[in-house]
Amino acid sequence: MIDDRTQDLIPSAFLHSPGFLLNQAGRLIASKIEDSLKPAGLNLQQFGLMRIIAAEGPITQNVFAAKYNVDRTTVTEIVDGMEERGLVSRQKSVKDRRCNDLHLTPGGKKLLARAQKLVEKTNHQYLAVLSDSEWEQMRASLVKLISASLE
Repeated sequence: MIDDRTQDLIPSAFLHSPGFLLNQAGRLIASKIEDSLKPAGLNLQQFGLMRIIAAEGPITQNVFAAKYNVDRTTVTEIVDGMEERGLVSRQKSVKDRRCNDLHLTPGGKKLLARAQKLVEKTNHQYLAVLSDSEWEQMRASLVKLISASLE
């Protein structure tokens, strides 16, 4: 059942639109996470890059740009700023000496740990309207949609 407040926020023509609903939910959580990262001095792109490096290990800028659909110029700007702050370092790739791998510095790892706590709190607040089983079902469904779309 849709309450009056929801009807005011979501046009009835879009209540059954997967694209609209997924886009709105994504936009809203991204905005909340962006706000939560401000005390850490990070934006969403910087946080995402740091998480990927931490999870996957060193990665080249080109691989990151291609894999996560980010313009290479944008990646360079992000990395330049983070390198200036001492959060990441570029090191020659052992796989391809023409490329540099991105590594988190000790300061980057420390800041990432702080930022992850801020984001976890925001995620918890955002998802508080869902039960654990509702979130797990939605998470599994989103993973299924993304996986099927990338095949």
